[in-house]
Amino acid sequence: MVDKNCQSCGNITTEDEYLVCSAPYTAMSVGRCPSCFANDRYPYQDLVGACWGVGGFDLCADWFQDLITSNLVFCNKTKKEFIADVNKLD
Repeated sequence: MVDKNCQSCGNITTEDEYLVCSAPYTAMSVGRCPSCFANDRYPYQDLVGACWGVGGFDLCADWFQDLITSNLVFCNKTKKEFIADVNKLD
């Protein structure tokens, strides 16, 4: 059995506990530990890239803005820092 790193928090998870599921904001899958799965946490850089692809935070659908905002607490980032990271991709 091989241990896996959670793509959201980086914690090591056993292969049996590792959950691979689709992300609601893009056409790709994310491997997460049980805690990140239960708390709807996603990789920060994925959220930044998806937000950039939409055209910025203000153009994201309400549900996606809510998902981003809830993940910012987990990532210890502010909305201002998030928007700055999105703008860096331009």
